[in-house]
Amino acid sequence: MDLPPLALQRTRGKTAPDQRDGARLLRIRRGFALDPRELPDTLKPWEARRLVAEARIHATAAAHEEVVLTRESALVLHGIPAWADNPDVWVRMDSRGTLRRFPAVEGENWFVPSARIRQDSRPSTDEPVVVDGITVDSLETTAVLCALSLHPIEGFTAACGIIRRLCGFNRFDIAESRRREEEVRTDLLRRLHSMTVKRGAKRANVILTYASGACESVGEAALLWYVLTVAQHDVETQVEVRADGRRYFADIAIPALGLILEFDGMGKLGGNEVEFARSRAAMMKRDLDLERGGWRVAHFQMTDFAAPDALRRRLAALVDDGGPLLDVPAAGMWAPIDSRINGNARRLQRRAAPPPPAL
Repeated sequence: MDLPPLALQRTRGKTAPDQRDGARLLRIRRGFALDPRELPDTLKPWEARRLVAEARIHATAAAHEEVVLTRESALVLHGIPAWADNPDVWVRMDSRGTLRRFPAVEGENWFVPSARIRQDSRPSTDEPVVVDGITVDSLETTAVLCALSLHPIEGFTAACGIIRRLCGFNRFDIAESRRREEEVRTDLLRRLHSMTVKRGAKRANVILTYASGACESVGEAALLWYVLTVAQHDVETQVEVRADGRRYFADIAIPALGLILEFDGMGKLGGNEVEFARSRAAMMKRDLDLERGGWRVAHFQMTDFAAPDALRRRLAALVDDGGPLLDVPAAGMWAPIDSRINGNARRLQRRAAPPPPAL
């Protein structure tokens, strides 16, 4: 197959990085490397991780032409932001080939740790599609398999991103967006319930039922996930609020408590000091308008996810309106929402949440 135009080149090197025209190539796996001269000089660390993830996928597809890319690799190919910032490469193939480990890749001012190539035997819910010349699971299959197999926060953020893409969510046309969102959700749940796979099915049902296409980023989706683990009231996303004659949209709101929860990602804060100062001033004006309208506003950032217990304590205090925090063990993290569906929450969360994506 033809290699994509992302500086990925075939090499003859076995263990050491090749030299080409005096330049040291960045080895992706045996027979494939990145030419650093083809990369932007201002490549940011998160951009480098994304590029290396794509290069690993393309190299795998070129070396194993019969594979279907699945799970996190399907997210990368479809352009859906994922929680993991250095994902393994996941494939589905008829026979077990030689699956090699990917080495770490180090550029001028960035470093991407090593990763593995893994094989998944779970079946697809429909025919695979072709993206960038690579056979890959459809978005619908990817949503179901991620909900079934990934850690809940990873599966939930993936489902939110996929539902948003499939329904074309538009906050300026909420009614129609919600209608399309429910059509997508119904289809995903139908696919899940038609599968013979039982392991993880109850958790996947919860994830697909509560994932929201209104979440505009991985951070918003992750914050919603944590809110749902403590909230006892209805939680809404992209809520239109009128305050001081202005029209605002709240990332997450609990109307019964008059509470708005905002995730402040890099897109909101700007890319330089001038944009940051302007965004900060607008945010303070917005918060003041909302508070005058009777709302409480709380802000969260990606760094908050690095301490899940502290984040949940803070959220629980907000949701309980300053009341005492119930001592909810990690194993019961999904209990508040899962009890509405199947009453069997204790088995749904047994591992610590994976770390947030590195900036």
